[in-house]
Amino acid sequence: MNFSILLNTRKRISYLENLISSVMFKTSSFEDVEILINYDNDDEETNLFKSRIFHSNVKFFNGPRPHSLHTTINKMARQSQGRFLIGVNDDIEFLTEGWDEIILDKVESFKLENQIKDDVIYCKSSCTSVDHVDTLPYGSCPIVSLEAVKCINKFLYEEFLGLGGDSSIYRVYAELDRVVDVSEVTFDHLMHNTLEKVYTPDQTGQEMRAKSFSQKLDPFTFDISKEVDILRKHIDNN
Repeated sequence: MNFSILLNTRKRISYLENLISSVMFKTSSFEDVEILINYDNDDEETNLFKSRIFHSNVKFFNGPRPHSLHTTINKMARQSQGRFLIGVNDDIEFLTEGWDEIILDKVESFKLENQIKDDVIYCKSSCTSVDHVDTLPYGSCPIVSLEAVKCINKFLYEEFLGLGGDSSIYRVYAELDRVVDVSEVTFDHLMHNTLEKVYTPDQTGQEMRAKSFSQKLDPFTFDISKEVDILRKHIDNN
């Protein structure tokens, strides 16, 4: 398995269906990709949608609505089989044909050029989000190796309830010089690709933002030193 795509969803069936279809049609080798989807116990719409999906590579998980969206992402990450994990939102569409081959080729070239033996890697893709913070060149859909996730026992920081997970985890791998540029791979963030959509979120989006803005953590200054140290020791031992 090359890739595990992880996401939370809540009552967004049309977006979820579009996401799954885009992965199926844009992937060179879909049999080497799995999609792990978490939904809430009270989300009957997604529960009904689940019964229409029969592909073994699309896996559903459900439980109580999490306080932090990253708690369920990390839980699924620990059950993932892919060499690389991709964190997405349910309103993401994969735009790039053969995105999987592009990433794998770029990673192998990066490792060869830098004589890297381990698999501690972060890949930075492109996204159409117009509200992306430009002060740090992070990817809105983080792509991180399973080896790295296992080392630090997390894909994303659970301290961030919603917003901030993508930029904070990017800083870890940037500190280690382990960021691979895969900007040829583009994701369309359908509810964030125009300012009008950003300013008029649906109920799920409103609730996520309210929770995110209720906390005072800054993803650009959040302490990442523990995870950096763990990964640096792992790299030095390989």
